[in-house]
Amino acid sequence: MVKMVDRSEKFYQEQYSQYADFEKIIQDEYEIIGRVLAAKIAARFSSTRIVALDVGAGTGRMPKTLFRLSKDHQIIFDYMDPVASALRMYEDSVSPECRGIPIQSDWASYEPDKQYDLVLANNSFCGIDCSDEGTIRKISAITKKKGLSLIVLPSQRGDWVQYAQKYWKSVHQTPFSKTIFEDFAQALAEYSVQHTEDFVEAPVTLPSIDDEHILSTVFAVMMYVNRTEIPKRWNDAYVDFSRSVRKQGKLKFVYGIAECRPDEK
Repeated sequence: MVKMVDRSEKFYQEQYSQYADFEKIIQDEYEIIGRVLAAKIAARFSSTRIVALDVGAGTGRMPKTLFRLSKDHQIIFDYMDPVASALRMYEDSVSPECRGIPIQSDWASYEPDKQYDLVLANNSFCGIDCSDEGTIRKISAITKKKGLSLIVLPSQRGDWVQYAQKYWKSVHQTPFSKTIFEDFAQALAEYSVQHTEDFVEAPVTLPSIDDEHILSTVFAVMMYVNRTEIPKRWNDAYVDFSRSVRKQGKLKFVYGIAECRPDEK
C-alpha cells in the first residue's frame, strides 16, 4: 500500500508558500512538458472544443499552459482537488473561458458521473495506490471512447526521484513510498490498460546554485517536508543534497507521460 500524500487543508496552507516558490524555480518545465502534451492533444482531436478533467488542480499552471499552446482547440477544464482552498486558488488563477466546474475530491474517492474527452493528471498521482485495480481502471472508465488521458509523473531516470529515494528513509524513517512513473506504467500494464510511454527531460536551471532558499525549497518539496524545519531535523540529508547539486551544477528532472486511448483497448 502506498502511503497517501497529506492533502488536508492544514497541510496545504502550511506548504503553499514553498510550493509557490518552487513553481517559480521550475517555470520552464511547464513550457517543456506543455508543448509535448499540446502536440498529443492536437494529434488526437479534430473537434475544436474539448471538455477535460484536471486531476489535482493546484494552481492551474498546466491547464493555463495548454490553453495558451492549443491554438486550434478550446479546452474547458473541470478541476479536481480534495482541498477547498486549492479549488479557490485555481478559480482565482485560471481564466473563466477555460474553467469548467470544481470537484472537491481525491482520485480514489471520486465517483464519476460523466465522461471526458481529455483527462489530465500532471504530477498529481504521486500518492496513488497502484495496487488498487479500480483506481487505475477509472482512468479509462471516465475517458470517452475517442478521448485521451495523459498522466505525467517523475521518472526514476531523473534527479528528482534519485535524490528522493536516496534521502527518504533518513528523513521519514520509512522506505521510499511515493508513486513514480515506472510504478504507474507497470500498473497500467498489469490491469491491461493500453497505453504508450514517452519521456521528457526538463532540466532546471537554478538562478543561483548557491542560493540556500532555492536549494532548501527544492529539497522540501521533493521530500514533502517543511523547509523551516530542515536545519533542526534533516540538516545532514540537506547538506549532502545541496553539496551534490552544487557539484553537478544543475538538476535534471525527467518525466514519464502515459498516453491512454480507450478505443484502442
